[in-house]
Amino acid sequence: MQAADALARETNAPLYVVHVMPEMYSVHALFPQLNLDTAFSFTALEQQASEAVSKHVLDQTGRTADDCTIFLAKGTPDTGISEQAAQVNAATVVIGSSGGGVAAFLGRTVRRVVRHATCDVLVVRQESGGGVVAGTDFSEASEPAIARGVTEAKRRNVKLDLVYSLDFIPPGIALPGVDVAMPSLSALDQVRAQMQQLLEEQATKFGATPVLREGPAAHGLAEAARERGAGLIVVGTHGRTGFGRFALGSVAENVVEAAPCSVLVVRAAPPS
Repeated sequence: MQAADALARETNAPLYVVHVMPEMYSVHALFPQLNLDTAFSFTALEQQASEAVSKHVLDQTGRTADDCTIFLAKGTPDTGISEQAAQVNAATVVIGSSGGGVAAFLGRTVRRVVRHATCDVLVVRQESGGGVVAGTDFSEASEPAIARGVTEAKRRNVKLDLVYSLDFIPPGIALPGVDVAMPSLSALDQVRAQMQQLLEEQATKFGATPVLREGPAAHGLAEAARERGAGLIVVGTHGRTGFGRFALGSVAENVVEAAPCSVLVVRAAPPS
C-alpha cells in the first residue's frame, strides 16, 4: 500500500485501491425468500469490507476516501485486480508478494496478475534501498523495461546495472532425439565476446553498467540482484498472451518468483 501511494504521489497519478471479495450469492429455488436474506447479508458484508479497507488506506497512507478511489470487486483476486486495472486504464498495478513462491495462494495470485494484467506490474518485497537491475535480451520488447529502469534509478538516486544472461543450452536437450554436435569452446568464447560487446553498447546507450551472466535469464537476473543488494529488478514482458509471449513472459514470471527484492514487470506493446 505504501509503495503504491508513493508511486502515485511521485507521478501525480490517482490512487485506486482494489479489494476482491469472494462470490457469495447463492440461489435458493425452493426457498426464494432466502435469496433476499443472502442479498442483505452480503450488502452488510460489503459495507464492513469498505469501512475496513478505508481505515487500512488511511492508516497506511494518510489518504481519506476523498483522496483515493476504493473498488470492491468480486471473484478471484487475480481476475478482479486485472479487470479493475483495465477498466480505469491503470499505468501500474502494485501488489505485495507473499514470499512463499507459487505454492502459496498469494504467490499464485501474483503470478497470474503478472501474466494477465494489461499494464505494468510492481511486485513489492521489502526493499533494501540498493540499486536497480534491468534485464535485456536485445529485443525491442526489452527496451521499454530498460528505459523504465533508467527512470527508476534516477528517481531513487542509485546506479543501474544492465544484465544479459547467456544461456548455453546443449542441443541434445533443446532438440530431443536430434544428434547435433556441441559448439567448440572457441566458438562459445566467440559468442561470449560478441554478447559482451552488444551488452556494453546497450549499457552505454542507457548509462548503465553491463553485467554478463551465464545460465537461464531469470536465474541470472535474480542472482545479479542478490549479489549487488539491489532494491528493484526491472524486466520486460510481451503485451500479449498465448504461445507468442511464452518465452519472455515466462522469464518475467520466474523472476518474480526467484527475486530477492521488488520486481517491476514492464508490459511492452503487442506487435501490430
